[in-house]
Amino acid sequence: MIEILKDRWCVEDQIRPSLGRKIKLEADLYTDESVLKLPLVGVVDDAILELKIYGVNLGRELTYIKKEDHILIDLGELKNWTSSPDSRGLTLIRLKMLFRIIDPHFHLSKMDLGYETYLNVFGYKLDKGSIILPLGLKMENNGEIEIESSIKCGGKSENLKEKYMADHVDIHNKKKRYNFSVKEDMRGLIDSEDCETEFKVSYKTVNDKKFIIIPIVSVALLILALFRSYGMVTGATKFDIRYLAASVAFLGLILNFMRDGYELPLRKLIFFSVLILIIELCLELIFLPYG
Repeated sequence: MIEILKDRWCVEDQIRPSLGRKIKLEADLYTDESVLKLPLVGVVDDAILELKIYGVNLGRELTYIKKEDHILIDLGELKNWTSSPDSRGLTLIRLKMLFRIIDPHFHLSKMDLGYETYLNVFGYKLDKGSIILPLGLKMENNGEIEIESSIKCGGKSENLKEKYMADHVDIHNKKKRYNFSVKEDMRGLIDSEDCETEFKVSYKTVNDKKFIIIPIVSVALLILALFRSYGMVTGATKFDIRYLAASVAFLGLILNFMRDGYELPLRKLIFFSVLILIIELCLELIFLPYG
């Protein structure tokens, strides 16, 4: 017998250097079996790059076998777990599973203005969860998440679609983390015995507003660089230390953002502007001081 008491999810999205996703699942369950059969969180086997499973109240990593849509986890002797059996003879098991997957369901904006994505969850409760976004991005509509639920109990099925606002937003390693929990009415259905559950968690991301200024400044400096380049040809441009200082400061800011992995809007336009600006500055340093 396997009875899942509660679970907590943490999803961390990655866009660069390659698309990927980290999923941490913490689950408390009762069982009297030494080998657990658990679903594969709605991720196909081929997409799993790495999977580690820890027995929290056992104090070590567990061995497992991956199947097509589930995993078999060797718990060993249940008496070794630091938990006393309940009145039914079931032992409390606390698991922590770490997934690293490739090819997640990302629909990227062609103009680097965010992305849409979803996560399928089969056979779990989805009590609480959190979503960590790449640097420079935030959730659309102040942290709105849509959860489609399919619950089958005793031959009856019910489909629900609910929109949730994040209960709390905090910062994790400079990234925005959105925390949410399932509504009480839905949890009542999920907690019923002999129920099969399936969830689809969908959300959209956009660029943080403070980064919108970067492509605007990039275009302005690009236009100014083109005018100054033309002025060098006609002899009208004079060396200006203020322009040089402002351009170098902006370049340093952009390069720092890119090095740290921030998702910037209109990234290709920014890259093109930076390239032209570097070339123009080099030409000024070569010709104008001596011209």
